[in-house]
Amino acid sequence: MSARQLSEACEKRGVKLPRSVLANLESGRRPYVSVAEWLALAAALGVPPSVLLFPVGRGKPAEVPPSGPQDPLNAISWLSGLALYPHDESVTDLGDVELFQVHRVLIDRRPSQRDWAENEKDTAMYRIWEGAVQLARQQLRTVRAIMRDRGLIPPQVPQELAEIDVGGQE
Repeated sequence: MSARQLSEACEKRGVKLPRSVLANLESGRRPYVSVAEWLALAAALGVPPSVLLFPVGRGKPAEVPPSGPQDPLNAISWLSGLALYPHDESVTDLGDVELFQVHRVLIDRRPSQRDWAENEKDTAMYRIWEGAVQLARQQLRTVRAIMRDRGLIPPQVPQELAEIDVGGQE
């Protein structure tokens, strides 16, 4: 994409970025962009904004002040709330956003597993599936308890999982 095309694409998204500004950004003469410019550039280029900061798959570390070079994927995880600050050795727990994502996975994957297993009730695979369901339910209880301990409000669960919160938790 040419600088002119990129400038026009950003302007279509409501952010005026003249070609001269793009040239100054590219050369390093302008070392910053506003949040609006960053988001417009990402949209115009068709990439997630985080990739403009931390170039995943480019073979070089991302600079994450003040900790220095980081794996770009770790830096993106931090930026998006999926992990805590890179190299914070004292923190081993999941970040808040990651808790909600794990919660979603535990809820979303359950129906397809259940649909598969309903056709296999008398098999060893069904018994394995039943064990997996119990484990997933326990993991869901644990994730929801951590959320509450942090003062977060857990999302609602489907009616068939209402017993997850039995005991006055909700």
